[in-house]
Amino acid sequence: MDRGRVIANGTREELVQMATKTERAVLTLKGDRETLESSLESLKEVEEVRFEGYRQGGYARFLLRAPTGTPLIPLLNDFIRQNNLEVKELSREEPTLEETFIWLLSRDKSRQR
Repeated sequence: MDRGRVIANGTREELVQMATKTERAVLTLKGDRETLESSLESLKEVEEVRFEGYRQGGYARFLLRAPTGTPLIPLLNDFIRQNNLEVKELSREEPTLEETFIWLLSRDKSRQR
């Protein structure tokens, strides 16, 4: 709802799916940030690589985005195997409810113009 008007209706999953314009994954690997970041950025299917800090044990955590429909997890699995990397985490990430809400509001405002 925005100012008393319903701008979207559905379950959390349905609303998130409406707002999802990209595939997102979290990848935590052991190694040097710059080297890993450069290698991940060379993947042509990946639109964004964002370093999110180091974790205990020297693991670098990244958030990656690719166009909707890109098989991001299989792509990253292949990357990991080809480079013989030590992985702590690889998971798909959904937009937060806040990100979904902001997207829905911005979409509604652009329709009003």
